[in-house]
Amino acid sequence: MTRLDEVQAAGEAACLRQESNYTLPPDLDGWFFCDKSEEDSVNYMRIGLRFSEVQVFAGVMFICLMATAVVGNAVVMWIIYRHKVMHHGFNYFLFNMAFADLLIAVFNVGTTWTFNLYHDWW
Repeated sequence: MTRLDEVQAAGEAACLRQESNYTLPPDLDGWFFCDKSEEDSVNYMRIGLRFSEVQVFAGVMFICLMATAVVGNAVVMWIIYRHKVMHHGFNYFLFNMAFADLLIAVFNVGTTWTFNLYHDWW
């Protein structure tokens, strides 16, 4: 069972109990919202994660970092590719470094953000 599954199970348990004095374990407290409503005699329950301001800010910063890295490295690669005068040894090295950094920005930043947000990889 992954950490996200544990969190979901604890949230369902908290929402299903009618007791107002039910408390979550200390490491999970404050992570949930529970929204109960009745429509057409069917009970609906919405369980989700509650994100703090710090997590939202970190998510926005990760997205900005990723966008800046992708655009910046793509521009460097495009300039070296388009201009024939830039086709020499050092710029090939620079092109490869920009390509590697672009791959890190695309594949590593997203998974790092996911791990930091959910404390689990997936």
